[in-house]
Amino acid sequence: MCPPGLCGKRPKTGTEGTNDRMDTEHVADRKKEKEPKFSLLEGQECLRVRELWESCFGEDGPVFTDYYFQMKAPRNTGLILETDEKIVSMLYLTPYCLRAGRNLCSSSYFVGVATRKEYRHRGYMARLLAESLKLLKQRRQPFAFLMPASPKIYEPFEFVYIYDRPVWKARKLLEDLLGCKSQRLPLEAKNEGWSLLREEDCLETAEFANVFLEKRQQVFVQRDASYYYILKKEMDASNGGIFLLREGGRITAYVAAASSEAGIEVQELLAETGMGETAAEEQEQRKPVIMGRIVSVTDMFSLLSSRKDGEVWLYLKDELLEENTGLYRIKTENTMCMARYQGGGDFSENSGERFPNSRGFYSCMASGLTEFVFGRKTAGEVFTAAGFPDKESLEEKQGWEILNAIIPLRKVWINETV
Repeated sequence: MCPPGLCGKRPKTGTEGTNDRMDTEHVADRKKEKEPKFSLLEGQECLRVRELWESCFGEDGPVFTDYYFQMKAPRNTGLILETDEKIVSMLYLTPYCLRAGRNLCSSSYFVGVATRKEYRHRGYMARLLAESLKLLKQRRQPFAFLMPASPKIYEPFEFVYIYDRPVWKARKLLEDLLGCKSQRLPLEAKNEGWSLLREEDCLETAEFANVFLEKRQQVFVQRDASYYYILKKEMDASNGGIFLLREGGRITAYVAAASSEAGIEVQELLAETGMGETAAEEQEQRKPVIMGRIVSVTDMFSLLSSRKDGEVWLYLKDELLEENTGLYRIKTENTMCMARYQGGGDFSENSGERFPNSRGFYSCMASGLTEFVFGRKTAGEVFTAAGFPDKESLEEKQGWEILNAIIPLRKVWINETV
């Protein structure tokens, strides 16, 4: 994985959602308390939050928690709020290297966002989110992502859905692909050609997955041998496994599955044949699972491409990451996109010399820009035009043509859970 850069945590009963920045109860009592201190943790320092993690995510059990703090936490960046006695609020940033269009970029997965029960409803989640986004902007990460327990928790922070995950039918996979009837793991692959992944298979599996995904997706986590070594440990800790199908001596499909009290969950299926589609639910083939958010606007636009050369001016309003608020000059040339920050401030239709004469500009919120660059909404649904000579001006028409020619990163594939 690239170095830098619940959410990623499997949705459970609302630990993240208990942070309501608008709540004001017990304000009088809080005035007597000292504000908790903010600290940034790196690498092994992240092991400090284990007690709070177990308090908030105790349903994971000791096996999975041991796996997480041995394999994942030491690679993370942690942001915490602590009193003299204990850590009261936490947030992990898990670094991932992503393929985005024609580029590789670093991104971060927000994981294990939680606050100790007696310290909730004090705005600590908002503070940690704001601090983490500032940090990621300094690291020039284009965007960050998470898996929410509920989208309503993160919508006020301008996170929006960017990925709908296929819903694979575990029973059909087990019976049709692996030849197993049990709904509980561990399993044995009984059909000819299927086998459990071994450590020596990790590099070959990564090579298969990267080639497979590059042909079909625009955004996905770049795989390597370490990726599958860690994923194998995760599936083992979840009473599951990774199953490979070989045909003619090479890998043509794999399934990663985990088991819980509720049964088997298929985390990912990649298959060169049609088995991936036939294993999906007939009525609900996809479910929104991953939310994302723009972090560095200039670096985000560098991942995009365009079908038309030109230039437009964009005013962005970002209420959480104020450093993003301001005017950008968007230029498209030779299929490439570039964004240059032109300065902050509160711009309006009458902003005068800050805009080129008769050019006008387009405006949007950070959430809208995220929806646009990931193809969830069109330019017309996101941007508002202002400052043009008249509503039907040639300049405004040409601006819309340039915006509509930008090719969004619509094909996203992010199935990581921690």
